[in-house]
Amino acid sequence: MATWLRRSGDQSRRALGRWYAALLRTSVTDQQQTFAFYFSKDFLVMIFPFEPRSTAYLRQGQYWSFQLSNGHFVCGIVLARTTSEGKLNRSLFLGGLLNWSGASLPAPSNLKSTRVLQNGFMHIRAIQRNGGEVQGELHETWDVESEVEYTGLTTNGPPIWGYAYIRALAEKHFGDSTWSDKQFQ
Repeated sequence: MATWLRRSGDQSRRALGRWYAALLRTSVTDQQQTFAFYFSKDFLVMIFPFEPRSTAYLRQGQYWSFQLSNGHFVCGIVLARTTSEGKLNRSLFLGGLLNWSGASLPAPSNLKSTRVLQNGFMHIRAIQRNGGEVQGELHETWDVESEVEYTGLTTNGPPIWGYAYIRALAEKHFGDSTWSDKQFQ
C-alpha cells in the first residue's frame, strides 16, 4: 500500500514513472522489508509497513498495532507531530490509543470511524517497543492540527506517556479480566 503526498509542480506523471522504475529494480523482499521512500520534486511516496526511527516521516493518521496478552490486537495512532521553538521534534509526537480491538491485524476498513480512546505525548520508542512498524494510514478527521507546539508538561495539556503506557492502557481496556496494574509495575 502506498500513499502519495503531492508536493508542488506539474510533473506528477514523470515523478511517478521514476518511482515505479526504481521499484521494479528492487526485489520483492526488499520492497516489503525495507523502509522505502522515494523522493522527487512532486511526491513523497510511502510504502507500508515501515519502522520509524524518528518523527520525520510520521504523518497524522498513521497507525501501528500490537498484540495483547489475550491474543487480540489493538492500534495506536499518530495524531500530530510536535514542534518546539519552530523546529520539528525528532523523537516526541502526539499519539493515541484507538477504541478498537480485533482477533486479527487491522485493515483500514476495520478502523474506519473509530475514535481515540485517550491521547498523550509519546516517544518514538513507544512505536518501536509496541508493534515496531507503522502499518498504514487513515484519512479521517482527528480534531487536532497535524503539528502541535510542545511547551512542556502543563496541567491543561495532554500527559506524557512512557514507552509502555499505551500497552498498559490497552490491557486495561481490552485485555483479559485477570489483568491488573501490578503486572506493569
